[in-house]
Amino acid sequence: MIPKLLRIAMVVTLAALAPRAFAQPGYITMSSTGYPDSVAIDVTVQDPGGYPGFLPCNWLGVTRGSAIIGVIERHPGSTTTQHVVDTNVEPNTIYCYRMVLLATPDAGAPLYCNFDPNSLCTVFDCFYDIQTCANTGPGPAFLGHGFLTTENVDHNEVNAFINACDLPPGQWGIALHTISGTAAPYVDSGTAVNVYGEPLCCWAQGVWLLEATAATPQSCVVAVEPITWGAVKAMYRN
Repeated sequence: MIPKLLRIAMVVTLAALAPRAFAQPGYITMSSTGYPDSVAIDVTVQDPGGYPGFLPCNWLGVTRGSAIIGVIERHPGSTTTQHVVDTNVEPNTIYCYRMVLLATPDAGAPLYCNFDPNSLCTVFDCFYDIQTCANTGPGPAFLGHGFLTTENVDHNEVNAFINACDLPPGQWGIALHTISGTAAPYVDSGTAVNVYGEPLCCWAQGVWLLEATAATPQSCVVAVEPITWGAVKAMYRN
């Protein structure tokens, strides 16, 4: 009788420690609006509840690169829209944001659920990349410097590249989906340019693309400051 009671107690204890069950998939959508001094990010979450593994993961983090911009508390079993603002931005720059699942609400020292930045996809549908991008404006963002070229274009979502002046042979530059405005005449022209544009959402896999809307000639040669004779003599004295 006692061994049977011990087995029952062990089962109850293990059940209490196990992660809560959840039905997949929940979903997350993100949208963003850029301003010269901030990016406003709206996040809609349909949360099925539960979490993977052994850590209770009750928080969502809005990330930009490796930085946590804002933390959102989960509300299992409901659909909510919440708001995060990124104020650490510069004008005329493109910023992109993604989501992670967190075990703590501390944005300064984030603890990823199960110590895995990809654990979000065990609770929410990640077939499409959960991402949003915005240009802080008011003008187009700087995309790159080099040559606009259609060489090596072999994908129906990429129509040109910005190949840097020093790009090694056989490598591709920054992919562009659309080329319009003052950028269009420089495609395959052999003229080095600064390229400006906007983020363009998105193709089949939910990847954000780039739209070039403007370009201005900019030589690949970097100006060298002339050195004075006094500076030359000083080098030899040293």
